[in-house]
Amino acid sequence: MKEAVGRRKHVSRVARDQRLRALLGVALGLALLVIVNAVVRQPSGGAAGGQFVGAPSLPVVQMTKPGDWRCPGPLPVGAGKESSRISIVNIGTSAVNLLVVVSRTGLPRGGVSSGASISRARFQVGGEAQAVLPLTTRGPAGFAAVTIKADAGGIGVGESIVGGSAAGAPVELSSPCSLVAAAQGYVPTGSTYGGSDVRLSLYDPDATPAVVNVSVSTGTTLTSPPAFQGVVVPATGLVVLDLHRWVFDQSSLAVTATAVSGVVVVGALELTSETVEVTSRSAAGHPISHVRVIGSSLLVGPARGLSHWAFAAMQSRKGVASTFSVYNPGKRPVSVSVAPPGRAGIVAALTEDVPAGGIVDFATPVTGKSGLGTGSVVISAKGGMPVVVARLTTRYRTRFLEDIDATPGTAGPRDEWLLPGASLTSRIDDVVTIEDPGTEGSTVTLLELTHGTAARSRLEVVDLSAGSELEVNLGSVLKNTPLFALSVSASVPILVEQQLTPRGGLTAAAGGIPVLG
Repeated sequence: MKEAVGRRKHVSRVARDQRLRALLGVALGLALLVIVNAVVRQPSGGAAGGQFVGAPSLPVVQMTKPGDWRCPGPLPVGAGKESSRISIVNIGTSAVNLLVVVSRTGLPRGGVSSGASISRARFQVGGEAQAVLPLTTRGPAGFAAVTIKADAGGIGVGESIVGGSAAGAPVELSSPCSLVAAAQGYVPTGSTYGGSDVRLSLYDPDATPAVVNVSVSTGTTLTSPPAFQGVVVPATGLVVLDLHRWVFDQSSLAVTATAVSGVVVVGALELTSETVEVTSRSAAGHPISHVRVIGSSLLVGPARGLSHWAFAAMQSRKGVASTFSVYNPGKRPVSVSVAPPGRAGIVAALTEDVPAGGIVDFATPVTGKSGLGTGSVVISAKGGMPVVVARLTTRYRTRFLEDIDATPGTAGPRDEWLLPGASLTSRIDDVVTIEDPGTEGSTVTLLELTHGTAARSRLEVVDLSAGSELEVNLGSVLKNTPLFALSVSASVPILVEQQLTPRGGLTAAAGGIPVLG
């Protein structure tokens, strides 16, 4: 279909040739945290007629069971302009004892990191509270991954990176961590075009080594760089791969990591720093502009594909466009449709075949008839076939600058969510999107779980009509709280997403963690 176009298609402008258009959308929100050496949301359930189906693949908090959380990063540590931290939320009323295992490695040399160290520490998180663990800024620059082992259930864990862009603007990236280590992991999008790069993390949280093969899809071809085959990941260790070193000038790519022995958790730190040519869609002869596209994303790769993915409505919609990057890691073509949830039969879905090992991009808004703009979207694969999906969000800032970031699909809807790593300061706003994709309407309550205390603070109670969404700017109800967590509960299942928006800086979105009893 004509609607399935290049990755970075902008709402009001279009890239001049196919390669650059792919660029202007590919950057799966690749990162732009100028980290020089080491710069610097998962899957879901789907819906039809308002009913979501399919098992959630994002981390789900099991309230009655302990769980080990794995944060693959790669999280910058040591000397440098970036700092990293782990946020641990305890939604229960009793204190939880934790063992924290931090695995550290050096910067990639020849495309692959080397050297490793492991440290362990124990501490406690009080009931209905959040604890924040800053990672070290001492020693040589490198990357880290973290495992959190709890003696009780009811905790949620997120990873964050704080740094600056090339222009000096603040950047804060955040992602839920994973409960799953598996034989496979996927990253659905990325770019190595121009100054863009992907740092791929292979983290083995177990006590036995893993051997991993990494393949990279460029949309139409599949490559297996020799340096990325038979990669040995030490027990409780971390290896970071620099994709730009071995996969050159690709504006659209996706990654499959397969452990031929052992298990891994896959993460990606994606950087976008590219210049593209665009021209006006409205007036013939309009001069061509060179636009700088920059952005950063921190993604935890799902351990498996899903046949259904859900995305909450986009925030800050002025000058915003979205592209959904669909990666088919299987060996057979898959028919994929994109449609708003709960409106099947009212709004026609976009449909496209994704070839085996290939990538197809769906750009929105598409047509006036489609109804696909900045609202929520469900992506469904025919026949229950697994695919991996991410949303690229492009925000128009000036004639010469675009922001782009990537958000993975979310597991949901659910009636209770955790949002770790929330932040409100003089430089950072925190906006939460809540959406009711069903047919009943809901009452939603937002509770603050204050950092370092055991006190809840009710921030907001709102009523949502069926099929509607609402943005809640936490700055309007909470003042200067650098580190806190949020609990969101509703009378019916809803979708929830958090967006950190540094004032004058780059925006990054992160999905919530759904809670199961």
